[in-house]
Amino acid sequence: MVIHREKSKRVGIIDVAREAGVSTATVSFVLAGKEPVADATRERVLEVVRRLGYQRNRHARALRRGAPRSLSAVVPDVTNPFYAELIAAIENAASSQGWMLSLMNCQLDPAREVSYLNTVFDEVPDGIIYVPMTSDAVLDVESRFDSGPPIVIVDEITSHAGVGAVSVDNEAGARMAARHFRSLGRRRALVTGPPQGLPTSQSRSTGFIDEAAKVGLEVAHAAFGQVRTSDAGAVAADLLLRDRSIDAYFAGNDFLAIQVLFELQRAGLRVPEDIAICGFDGIAWGQMITPRLTTVRQPIDLIASAVIDLISKPVDEHHEIVLPVEFVRGQTT
Repeated sequence: MVIHREKSKRVGIIDVAREAGVSTATVSFVLAGKEPVADATRERVLEVVRRLGYQRNRHARALRRGAPRSLSAVVPDVTNPFYAELIAAIENAASSQGWMLSLMNCQLDPAREVSYLNTVFDEVPDGIIYVPMTSDAVLDVESRFDSGPPIVIVDEITSHAGVGAVSVDNEAGARMAARHFRSLGRRRALVTGPPQGLPTSQSRSTGFIDEAAKVGLEVAHAAFGQVRTSDAGAVAADLLLRDRSIDAYFAGNDFLAIQVLFELQRAGLRVPEDIAICGFDGIAWGQMITPRLTTVRQPIDLIASAVIDLISKPVDEHHEIVLPVEFVRGQTT
């Protein structure tokens, strides 16, 4: 669950007033800029605010005004249907709880991801939802927790004591896929996914590889893209077309699985007769294509509800929510 900073570390308006030698009302007037305050007093208050690192409680102000609380979401790429569906579900859950969501789409650009994170920390919204793209950025977010608003990381795990996390049992889902392939008599598999270094990528690939070894399914190749999804599809299709002994393919996400499915169909291969394909996420698109995609479905609505619950109801210790997944057999296996 999301954790607010310890109260002993939070600088309040009383601390600013005491240090500046003025009343709390004067501090409020200075920050609001709506009441006349002597220039010398204003400068003294602002200097103390900067020195103490005081941040106004936007949540409380929003409640007093009856205005929505502000929530900023940073996501890797909304052209990936999983992220589009996730954000839509989060926005629905947020709106029902009085939050107003703003979105920053990184477009699979690590530099943009860093820039957007800097922006949300500078703006200090009432809460931050972060769906990571790079492991370095995750570490940066964790290091900033003590000076920022409450944060929930989605679709990845974190060990930081002050940052909440909502994810799914990625390893269990990957193991389901490996067992399913072997139950169909498949013998050699390829697994590809987003960049290594992120827990989601790691747990899906290692879970599949470990279970494949247990059930007698050979993993011929394990390949990963440099950034999420964008280049992994071409890598996977090339490997599958060059090594025709591979008869099973586990993709790190549905978007990747669909990309590879189309490439194999263009090349004249039959799915699932020649190669069985299983994705991960359970996006709506996967059930609209022909053949329908076999996948491991994430409970997107439950993820969204858990995220907003953690942002809305902070507790005094770190919690991580891991939700179960569901194996859904389509027509690609």
